Amino acid sequence: SQVACGGLHTWVLCKDGKLFSRGCNDEGQLGRQGDTWSLQEVTGLPSDVVASQVACGSNYTWVLCDDGRLFSCGHNQFGQLGHSNTYYSSSFTLEEVDVSGLDGAMPSQVACGNGHTWVLCKGGRLFSCGDNGYGQLGRTGNKRLLQEVECPDGAVALQVACGGKHTCVLCEGGRLFSCG
Repeated sequence: SQVACGGLHTWVLCKDGKLFSRGCNDEGQLGRQGDTWSLQEVTGLPSDVVASQVACGSNYTWVLCDDGRLFSCGHNQFGQLGHSNTYYSSSFTLEEVDVSGLDGAMPSQVACGNGHTWVLCKGGRLFSCGDNGYGQLGRTGNKRLLQEVECPDGAVALQVACGGKHTCVLCEGGRLFSCG
């Protein structure tokens, strides 16, 4: 039902929620061990969740599940995985994202850039983490944990998209905001 591509890796989400990945795995972006150029199933999610969206950054991956839980794997130099650790690391398995900063908001979309991640929640709230070298997080503060981003003039976000080092947010009324 969906395909997502990163720098040198690809993930496929099937209608039944199964996940498959292929490509370069030097930072763990495939969510499993080993490089492969053929699709292989990723089995790292808990049995009680079903994947509903996958997003790939340059060498990392996020998975949104139907219950709103978030998982990520791969390169974490800038905190783009949303894990609470404060050191450089890579994760070769899907790890649950620390969502304490979401304050109960329910994720509905994830977007990944080279080294930054944005999460759009139901009701239009936005959160970001990762590299902020060009202002692509749309905020200041802790880069390693998801923290809220305020849209200008109280606008309600409908969709978020990340480029390499920038982010665009489409809001109600056709307004578009960007940063980075």
